[in-house]
Amino acid sequence: MDPLFADIGNSTIKIARLVNGSVDRLSYTDHQNAPKDILSSVSLLSNVGMSLTKQRAGFGDCPSVHDLLNRLPLNLAYNHPKQLGQDRIAVMMAAWSYDNRTKSKKNTFAVIDFGSCVTTDIVNSNGEHLGGNIDLGLLWRLRAAHSFSENLPMIDIGDSAQDLEGFLANNTLQALDFGIVSGFLRQQINHIKTCFEQYGVERVFLTGGQSSWIAKFLPKEEMREIIVDEDLVIRGLNDIFALG
Repeated sequence: MDPLFADIGNSTIKIARLVNGSVDRLSYTDHQNAPKDILSSVSLLSNVGMSLTKQRAGFGDCPSVHDLLNRLPLNLAYNHPKQLGQDRIAVMMAAWSYDNRTKSKKNTFAVIDFGSCVTTDIVNSNGEHLGGNIDLGLLWRLRAAHSFSENLPMIDIGDSAQDLEGFLANNTLQALDFGIVSGFLRQQINHIKTCFEQYGVERVFLTGGQSSWIAKFLPKEEMREIIVDEDLVIRGLNDIFALG
């Protein structure tokens, strides 16, 4: 039986395995509805959104990414590697292993994870992590505007204009749409361009729940290689587990 892996985020838990190179999701739910009957069968997990007490209660003694740092072929930039998010380590490992799977040349790459937060990490062709950053994700930005002001409504991303050119609005919903949603999209495009132009990145991996949506707005003629895979955390967990 193929090993199971768990990606514990701030709002969801994804449990999946690799079957012939494809990610097979067994469960993708919020924390409260995670299927307790299979949690104890997980072989390796990434946890950024659950207390250690709750993790142990649900997953028992299952090791996490931080427990296996000595296996990694990557040289992490953080002075204290266990302060680096386990999901970020996993996606870097998946991106690093991509060349082995595809028999392509090692290149400097960036991984951008579009979850509750947007995280970016860059790794050079020698496996040296150059560092990264963390920004607020789109949903948290919209929730913040709504939560901190009684007069600002919550925007539904699915109903938004999703217009890169949108800037001047004539009503509040559209103003939030153009300011937050369109602004977020423009920011991500510039963010990716910075990776290519300033840091010599040859390949950018986009992952997380909004990665496919973001990819639709990228000006392909201005980009180098872009790879979209929403399940890079799971792939990275599988790659780390395989090193043992």
